[in-house]
Amino acid sequence: MDDTGLYYFFSTVAQVLAAVSALLAVFSHFKIREISDFLVGDGQSIYERMTIKEKGYEPPNDNTYGRIRDAVGRRSIPDIHEVITLFANSQNVQSETRGFTYLQKRFERRVQQIKDIKSMSLLSVLIAFVGILASLIFIAFVDQMCHCYYWPVGLMMLLVLVFLILSFRGVYLGLKDQEGV
Repeated sequence: MDDTGLYYFFSTVAQVLAAVSALLAVFSHFKIREISDFLVGDGQSIYERMTIKEKGYEPPNDNTYGRIRDAVGRRSIPDIHEVITLFANSQNVQSETRGFTYLQKRFERRVQQIKDIKSMSLLSVLIAFVGILASLIFIAFVDQMCHCYYWPVGLMMLLVLVFLILSFRGVYLGLKDQEGV
């Protein structure tokens, strides 16, 4: 491999890592937003059922109604989770199989899914950043590595492989079946 081939290789790797990182960040953002909207929708549903005084949606204490209204208005997932937990703890476990305890477990799994997507995306972008920096450093020293270019090329291929694995894992977590969660 000559100097030109190494220049093309390292510059292409940097460009590909940057482009795929941007796509992954956009996908993660929209997926996290979609899951967050779903969770806020659960809170909105509880609030509306409390408003019409539906059976089974009696507030566990006096300030629950105001708390769920405020949590939904602020789109605060932790506050909505807190109210759902209050309902789940006050619910008779034998009364309903898909009651508040089910809602609480589903809510917690989706919050965990958001955390997993964030961590995989962050790790992928970090690996891409390291790969881009390494690629730029190797471009600067292409002239000196004409005869021993195997380890830089191998390192870049390893970084790209790790990046792709983490990226696909993040995308998988985002595409995971929502009802099974």
